[in-house]
Amino acid sequence: MYMLTNLGEPQSKGDCSKWETDPESFSKVVAERYVRTGTMLGLPLTVKRVTAPFPRSPWLWLVEFSNDIVVYVSFQKIPNFVAAARWYPKPAGPTRFYTYSCTPGGQLVLSERKQP
Repeated sequence: MYMLTNLGEPQSKGDCSKWETDPESFSKVVAERYVRTGTMLGLPLTVKRVTAPFPRSPWLWLVEFSNDIVVYVSFQKIPNFVAAARWYPKPAGPTRFYTYSCTPGGQLVLSERKQP
């Protein structure tokens, strides 16, 4: 489970290590947030597959949705932020950046932030 927040909204701190050590689940949540809040608002969300397509880049994951939308998620800048963008259909979508924290109960909290 995860929660949406707005920029500048205070967040209680919890342990995010469960999410940081499970990039498949973390990618799914970030990609769903990207699709829900972007120009694809209102489209059905069914994740078909989550993969790490580049063995030499374990910080980059692709999330494929049943409606042929593919979103990439980058964990290269953890713990500062994560990034996501629509990879397909072309042209690619804008990159969005999210800071994250966790509630004391372990829920992931994503907050959109400006491009670093």
